[in-house]
Amino acid sequence: MPVQRAQGRLVWQRHVIGQFSQRPWLQSPGSLTQLLKSRYADFVVHTQNEGWCKPLQEDWPMLQVGRQSSHYWVRDVWLMGGGRPRVFAHSVIPRQALRSAWRQLRSMGVRPLGAALFANPRIQRGALSFCKLPRQHVLMRTIQQTLNMQHYPVIWARRSMFAQGRNQLLVTEVFLPEDLHDTAC
Repeated sequence: MPVQRAQGRLVWQRHVIGQFSQRPWLQSPGSLTQLLKSRYADFVVHTQNEGWCKPLQEDWPMLQVGRQSSHYWVRDVWLMGGGRPRVFAHSVIPRQALRSAWRQLRSMGVRPLGAALFANPRIQRGALSFCKLPRQHVLMRTIQQTLNMQHYPVIWARRSMFAQGRNQLLVTEVFLPEDLHDTAC
């Protein structure tokens, strides 16, 4: 199935189409961190980037941002298990939310964000949406460069908003294929 686009942006879908080994993981509404920890005793988080940055253009509508806004804390991490990267996670938090409800998230370091989000019963997760990422997508380019990928398999991503009161954050998780060769991050 080709990647769907609307005016140059990806179209995130509410349902996953097709059968593939990662589908149950992709559709799981619970904590991905908990699932990975239950499967991999050596689960660990490696931080790729963390700091103030402009969000991806495709994230603007969900975050309700304008073109000039760069007041977002962006965190890119690798969720590792079995000695290799399993998921690339991209989180975006508005500055005002980081000053209040999400202030502890600025100093997460190598701790998993999912553990903090799912431990707090006041935090609500919005609906999951799904997409196959094209190889030219900025997150795919980061993955390809970091892992030195020579082939371009179909890679699915999911994203959702988390809310604590009026404060929100966006999490995008990119699921790496099982057959991806081991590479250090």
